[in-house]
Amino acid sequence: MGSINVDSLARARFSDDSLAGFNFASANGSRFYAKDCDINTLGLNFGDNSYDTLLNCKIENRSVDGGVTFFIGKNADFVSSDLNMVSRNNVSFTTSGSVFNGYITCLYPDSYFYFEQEDTSHPLPNIINGNLEVQENNSFPIIGDVKISGNFTNLSVPNDYYLDSAGIFVNNRYIFRIGGLPNYGNTDSIVGCAQGYCHFSIEFFGDNSSNVAWPIGFPNDTLIINKSNCAKVTFKNSVYVSGQAQIKKGQLRLEPNYPIPYKMVLKGDLKIAQGGGLFLAKDSTGKVANIAVGGVIYDSNSQADSTCSGLSNPYKGLVTLFNDSSAVIDTSVVDTSVVVDTSVVVDTSVVVDTSERKFAIIFSGEYANKVVTLNWNTVNEIITNNFSVEKSNGQNAYTSFATIQAAKQTSNNYEFTDTGKLSPTNYYRLKISNEDGSYSYSDTVTISAPSVSIIAYPNPATGTLYLWLPQLTSPATLTVTDIKGNLLRMVSLNAGTSITSINVTDLSRGVYIISLYGSNFKQITSFIKQ
Repeated sequence: MGSINVDSLARARFSDDSLAGFNFASANGSRFYAKDCDINTLGLNFGDNSYDTLLNCKIENRSVDGGVTFFIGKNADFVSSDLNMVSRNNVSFTTSGSVFNGYITCLYPDSYFYFEQEDTSHPLPNIINGNLEVQENNSFPIIGDVKISGNFTNLSVPNDYYLDSAGIFVNNRYIFRIGGLPNYGNTDSIVGCAQGYCHFSIEFFGDNSSNVAWPIGFPNDTLIINKSNCAKVTFKNSVYVSGQAQIKKGQLRLEPNYPIPYKMVLKGDLKIAQGGGLFLAKDSTGKVANIAVGGVIYDSNSQADSTCSGLSNPYKGLVTLFNDSSAVIDTSVVDTSVVVDTSVVVDTSVVVDTSERKFAIIFSGEYANKVVTLNWNTVNEIITNNFSVEKSNGQNAYTSFATIQAAKQTSNNYEFTDTGKLSPTNYYRLKISNEDGSYSYSDTVTISAPSVSIIAYPNPATGTLYLWLPQLTSPATLTVTDIKGNLLRMVSLNAGTSITSINVTDLSRGVYIISLYGSNFKQITSFIKQ
């Protein structure tokens, strides 16, 4: 069987079937239903607005050198049930907001998983309700957010990662390496990202505990623990978080991996909500997990419970608070009900001394639907008078365009939306004014507002790939690379170019990255070569 094509508004139903050697494609608004099927396929391509459901199926490409490609269009309603997906090579997903129920496994060396947001202007997290496992692998690109309920396992040996790994340093002290996700180039800073896979978050959810096994340090931008009934997420190896970590429910359990000095390095803030917990465990040799946090630790639990809630440190693990401009401050916490005092953080842009109390603020923001939403959380703002929102595009000085009166409470949350004109890169900060006339500034938040987008058609492509480039007002460079970063095409584009094409006939089957660079922007998308 060569291919199955389902026209718009049509339906396809399979039950107790064995389908081999085909590509499946559906048009806008079609439906696909499969139950108890064994599907041997190169790819599944679901159209926009389609109602697609895969039930109780095993999906596999039994070709020695073949992979499985999923493309799920915009607004498609895709939910699988008991999906058993096995690939001897690459597994790539181009989808947004899809739910995969079951387990997904890559079996052979040099295979990779590839997750990309199908609609980058309206990204939605992809949910994996089961285990995600790579037997042998040296690349795991992710664009957007992923939620997983089961185990996240990579069984490669550490040596596979050294060429695309970054060294993690705490105040110039080498700690460990990260790898397996080509996110960070050779730097531990998020700004050093060489490819388009930097800003993704991973959230662990569900009622059951999850284990994360990674040969060396596991990197991510945002780590969220959202487990019910005090279920645990246990990291078997080191973890590096370039943004913030949030423990909403359940417990993040860290076990030592001697001789690495810190189990977790977190460059941003650690937020532990009521009912959430972080447990620093001890192994059979007496070693205890240590953590290093570059921001502020906020623990909303008044008392630690070692089974679930609060920062629980019964074995005197080392908690190091650090930042780029201050010395390391080490505190060995003895009390299991400890609440970390944020006054030990030296950076005055984060913690401001106001009389006998310590004022703390967390300032963040995000771009969505052509506006920027700013949020800040405060502690002990008793003598704070107001907050002035200041903005810059990097070329001009900061200007104040909004003032919000302080609520003068022990803790409070604020939100402000900037609906004005945005630059490709926008910088925000808060001027914090006190009753006595003194003032200080928050950290600076950098928000990108994309003004250039790439549309690739047809996708998947076989011969000529057309690229629409709206709003290209200045010269730019377009490149095509494979998943490992090898440069395959480079095209210089003049200002005013709105469409161009690339011949991809000679490219092998697989996923390729398109990057568009200009003087003040960078946009990335991908296409599939059939």
